[in-house]
Amino acid sequence: IVSFLRDLMKGDIESCLERTRSFFASIPYDLENKTEKHYQTIFYLLFRLMGQYVDVEVKSAIGRADVVLKLSDAIYVFEFKLNGTAENALKQIEDKGYATPFQADGREVMKVGVEFSAEERNISRWLVE
Repeated sequence: IVSFLRDLMKGDIESCLERTRSFFASIPYDLENKTEKHYQTIFYLLFRLMGQYVDVEVKSAIGRADVVLKLSDAIYVFEFKLNGTAENALKQIEDKGYATPFQADGREVMKVGVEFSAEERNISRWLVE
């Protein structure tokens, strides 16, 4: 948890997501993990255990973001795609305006598209804007 927090406080989302990938790899294969909600729930629990403000299914004018993580200096808007692409996830954030409600906040707003592989049962790729 300390390493996750250190990455987040430095703004190193890449290292944080790499740690998250390692964490997902440790989850036994026979646990239910065939839905996007499974991964969303684990993201929520990880960030809550770190003491961070995190919310899921965050509604906006024309949709809802999978996860929004609010730090003291940045807001991360995550969209997940199970057997989809990180590009499609970022496009959805943009098309649905998931980051727009946070633009006037004053903190940096980062969009994160995360691609999960059902076969690997893990994060396969991510893109950050």
